[in-house]
This record gives sequence, structure tokens and C-alpha cells, in this order.
Amino acid sequence: MIEGFLKQKGNIVKVVQDDFPNKDSKVLVDVYYCGICGTDYQKYIGMDTVSEWGHEIIGKIHSQKDGNLVTIRTTYPCGKCMDCNTGHFEKCQNWSRLNMNGFANQVCVDEKSIIDLGVKKTDVVFSLVEPLYVAHSLIQHVHPTCDAVYSVIGNGTIGLLTAFLLRKKYEAEVRVVGRRNLPKRKKFIEEIGASYYSFDDLEKALKDSNKIIITTPYHTIPNILKVVDSYSFVTFNGISRENIIPIEMDQWHFKNINIWPSFPHPQTDFSEEIKIIKKNKELLRSIITDFYNLDDIEEAFKRLTDKKQDCIKILIKCNEVKK
Repeated sequence: MIEGFLKQKGNIVKVVQDDFPNKDSKVLVDVYYCGICGTDYQKYIGMDTVSEWGHEIIGKIHSQKDGNLVTIRTTYPCGKCMDCNTGHFEKCQNWSRLNMNGFANQVCVDEKSIIDLGVKKTDVVFSLVEPLYVAHSLIQHVHPTCDAVYSVIGNGTIGLLTAFLLRKKYEAEVRVVGRRNLPKRKKFIEEIGASYYSFDDLEKALKDSNKIIITTPYHTIPNILKVVDSYSFVTFNGISRENIIPIEMDQWHFKNINIWPSFPHPQTDFSEEIKIIKKNKELLRSIITDFYNLDDIEEAFKRLTDKKQDCIKILIKCNEVKK
């Protein structure tokens, strides 16, 4: 029996499903942990009416409880178009989305959406595979090089993982700009060898930096563009209640700025992200700061809403964990 929680009509409600589609292409996965991400928070505060949430999953296939730990990708390429046939799966225009509720003891998903993590022991650090994939996509949008100076705007999970990748993979100079100088975030930034700046020092953080990655809400973009240098590459991935933001065109029209959103879909096999996590387990594990049982999911979201709390990534324990 599948038991979990959904956001319906403004409330978090418990749902019970007695059965699941019994098809050859469907697989039942026991969910051990599911991380709360920005899109989940978006649903929690009412920005999205879709009931399904929770996709940063780690668990095991129900019929293979002694098997490897797995995760689930929420989007995948069609495998049939010209881009897929030539190996450019990331360019597939016919990709599919998997809507599921990861805040449950089990999920029933398409077999092709399951990714084997290659380890038997359950380790919470692998819940960062999907957000690390998002961070990787952000970096590719600014054409990374080792000799560039990068400014990462935002010190949430995606911002911290982006800064981590830039330091570890490209050994580049990285400046992280955050709204709150919280100890756990600051410690991680220092450990990866990046520099921390507050939004009050935004102009200083962007000086001589032409690779800018924005992970904060949309409404921060106009203020950032005001101080971006000419001939800069800017990408963004954030959420905001504001879908329309005012931008004074004359402030950046003549700067020749390349700006576009990051859209990390369709997702591929996460293979590179899995390798990176295996090599940096202890450092990345420090991003995971809080754990809540499945029945306490509303308390977890309340903690996330309190911006004064020193927490980064919150994981929901959805099932009895098999060691």
C-alpha cells in the first residue's frame, strides 16, 4: 500500500493508494529519502496548483531489496528523434515528464526513469544527484573555462552546488552572493575555496566577472543586470511569485549581454554527477542539514519557510531505511 502526502487546495493531505498500474513498464520503488527542492516549496506556498511533488528520491526497487540504491529522473528523452539518434539526447524536443509523489513510502514509475546509483549501502548524499545535475546545466550555459571569474548569485542548494562544481571541476575563481550570512552556508563556501559576498556588496562581487549564474528569484534579476559588465554571459534558474518583472532596457541594452534561462531537460543518465558525488561524499554531505519523518512533512516546510533558520537541504525520511 502506497501512503504519502500531497498539496491539495492549499493543504497538505495524506493519501493512500491501494494498488498501482500493473504494467510491464512500471516498477515499484521503496522511497527511503526525498529532498525538498525549490519547486516543492513553490507548490507549498501556492505558486503551483499541481498536486504531485517530491522528485529528489533515493530508494530501492521493491522486488530487489538487496539490490543497488536507485534514483529517479523526472524527464527523459524520446530516444527516437534525430537528436536522440545522433547522441544529442539533451536536445530532444519530444521529451516526456514523469509526474509523481516522492513524499511517499513508495512510487510507481516507468522503468526507463530509474537510474542505478551503483552502490548497495544507503547514503543520503546521493539525494543530491538531481540538484547537482541542475547545477551542471547552469554552468554549461555560461561556456565554462578555467580562467574565467564566476559570480554565483544565491547561496541555496543549487547556488552552493554550482559554486562547488566550478571550483572542483574548473578550479576557477568563484564568488558567491547570498542574502543571509548563515554559518553552515558560509562554512561550505569557505571549504570549497570560494569567496562570500552579501547583496550589499553585489557590485564588488560582479567586478571583472563576466560569467554570472543567478539562482535567486526572478525579481532580483533587474538589480543584478544594473551592475553586470559588458560582454557578459548570464543564466538563471530560480522561482518567484513575480512572473513579470520590470527591466529598464537602456540600463543594459548597450552592454551586449547574453542572458537566457537554464532548462535542464530532458535529463540523461546522471553518470557524471554520480561520479562527482562518490569522490566528494563528505564535503557534499554537509549541504544536507535537516531530516524529518514523513508524517512531519508540514513541519519541514515550515522550517524551510523561516528564512532565519540555518538550514540548507532538508530530507524527508519516507520509509524504513535498508542498510
